[in-house]
Amino acid sequence: MLAIIKYMKNDDKKKFLPFYDKIPEKIKYLILKKYKTFLISNSKILNNEILYITIPLNYNEKKENYLKWYNILSHTIEKLNINNNLNINAIILPDDDIFYSAIPIFRGKFINSLLSFEIAKKISKIQNLDISKLEFLIVDGEDILTLSVIKSLIGNVNYISILTDRIDFFNDIKEFAEEEYGLIINTFSNSKNQILKNSDIIMNCSNNNEHYSYYYKRNSIYIDICKNKNKSSKIYQKRDDMTFIDGFVIKKDNIFIKSQIFEGLNYINDRKFKRYIDFGNDIEFTIGNLRKDNLNISSLYFNDKPIIKLN
Repeated sequence: MLAIIKYMKNDDKKKFLPFYDKIPEKIKYLILKKYKTFLISNSKILNNEILYITIPLNYNEKKENYLKWYNILSHTIEKLNINNNLNINAIILPDDDIFYSAIPIFRGKFINSLLSFEIAKKISKIQNLDISKLEFLIVDGEDILTLSVIKSLIGNVNYISILTDRIDFFNDIKEFAEEEYGLIINTFSNSKNQILKNSDIIMNCSNNNEHYSYYYKRNSIYIDICKNKNKSSKIYQKRDDMTFIDGFVIKKDNIFIKSQIFEGLNYINDRKFKRYIDFGNDIEFTIGNLRKDNLNISSLYFNDKPIIKLN
């Protein structure tokens, strides 16, 4: 089952404790930790049972007190993990934070990589760009995300370059692309290379914080595949000419689903998708399965805020 964790609103306080705001903070924390760690409610998305977990913390408190946020979230996930009756096997956090737990937490980065061509196609269409003429740059993250982006783009675009420190690793992929599609993939390691400066769409798969903000082409598109908020936010602050994307909403059966929730649902319901995430298997098959569903990307997001509504 998928659990979606939420911050509480003012109306939730009395559901946790009477006179919530009047109880000393340390006493309140101990009471909540022992007796009422979270509120729980049920809903359904595409016939999937969803648990909404409200924690005794609002968004502003999270920003002001990291340790409190960490302790409450850690304790909540621990309780969810040991409660066998709930059968939680995937979690979505209320904000786009990195957090490690025994239960997999989904942020949408895998679905970003698998549908990277679809994201690029949508943003190209809305900006009246000819995708066949666009130059794509992939910033290597040395993991499954990079490979998924490459396999999503190959056969669909005409210009791909990879910024990487492991140039030899991509030799077989480059050979395959040239033999099957006549596509020449450039690999380079110097960030001052002219290829970087000419790229129209940058797909970041890297968690390092080298952001090259001054080198990117004017009015280029930055798609943060791995959701490296620290890096993308730094570029965003310096480059108001660029378009930034790190997530999207899918419309399926007239229901709108955020990418991280869609990722979690696929992990729960699709054995092949689970194997892809757990072991890095069957990348092409997983991409093909997603495309068979004729998914409709409804809107694009950056930092959990809609930037472009497409339909």
